[in-house]
Amino acid sequence: MALHRVAKYFGILAIWCVSAAVATTFSYASWLKAGMDADWSLIARRQFATYLIWGALLAPAVLWLCRRYPIDRTNWRRNVPVHIAGALSVAAVHALFRTALDPYTYPDQRHERSWNLVQGYFFANSINDLWMYGLFAGLAFSMAYYRKFRDRELQAEMLQTQLARAELQMLKMQLQPHFLFNTLHSISTLMHRDIAAADRMLSQLSDLLRITLDSSAQQTVTLKRELDFVSGYLEIEKTRFQDRLTVNTEIDPELLDVPVPLLLLQPLVENAVRHGIARRSGAGQIDILAARCGGDLKVSVINDSPGRDGLPGTHGVGIGLANTVARLKHLYGDAYRFRIDGYSNGRFRVDVEIPIAAAGTLKPEARVPLATAS
Repeated sequence: MALHRVAKYFGILAIWCVSAAVATTFSYASWLKAGMDADWSLIARRQFATYLIWGALLAPAVLWLCRRYPIDRTNWRRNVPVHIAGALSVAAVHALFRTALDPYTYPDQRHERSWNLVQGYFFANSINDLWMYGLFAGLAFSMAYYRKFRDRELQAEMLQTQLARAELQMLKMQLQPHFLFNTLHSISTLMHRDIAAADRMLSQLSDLLRITLDSSAQQTVTLKRELDFVSGYLEIEKTRFQDRLTVNTEIDPELLDVPVPLLLLQPLVENAVRHGIARRSGAGQIDILAARCGGDLKVSVINDSPGRDGLPGTHGVGIGLANTVARLKHLYGDAYRFRIDGYSNGRFRVDVEIPIAAAGTLKPEARVPLATAS
């Protein structure tokens, strides 16, 4: 760190030396244009003396004063006088150093180091010194204000991100007990007529809860992992409904690594089971589809509705679907689509479209073919 600071310091001095060389060239050219005798080396001595005093000593001092005594609405009455005194002090120090370097800058003249010489340098250079102090102070304060502005922006962005994560986490936590209570209700119902099947459902439920806990810190998972979770949930429901439930999946294998929100499909499938299959007097089918739609991933859950058997045609849209829409809004803003098509050809359909541009941000899982279950 110390070596880095030394290198930075000498780098800044090099910039001041280049500036001195440029100033020398312009001054020399001006003298020649005015028809006056000019000695390039004498002009260079004066310019380099001024620029190096500022670069090596005065500019760092001004920047330190600005950091130590910033000016804002709360302290300007106290700190403005400090900077006025600082500007006059800088002019005085510059005059002292120019007096000490006078034999070097004016080698062909007689030199008498006296207060008259110090005063001469002070009054000759004070306007430029005060102007330079104001310039550096303005740059220092501007940089400090910009840093504060950026820090506040970053803090606001962090707070907004934390708020969004907290809201997403709350929405996800709402889904988990909702799904758990419904599944336990199914197990309780089955317990009275088939203890072995109820025991299998409990075992399958424990596997699902283990997957949920393993993914509790994630907001997104791969489509394959989400399908695995839904498959486990459907195994529980098939134990309950047996031959009354048929599941068909049509998944594009190239989309299995696409990130999707955790528990995206489960509430859609659960909604299809509770408000579709469970209310039918006969068998029913649920289709789970995933395909590319332009630059989006389109996921569809379609189920046979009760209306096809002449039963009441009301399909519940409760916490599961409402929660899903809220989570999609948080994760994708306006870059998603959620559409419900009620009872098209006797079937209830939910379509979700989300961007797939972020595919690959998650670690890809091994791609395995999904077999059609029935």
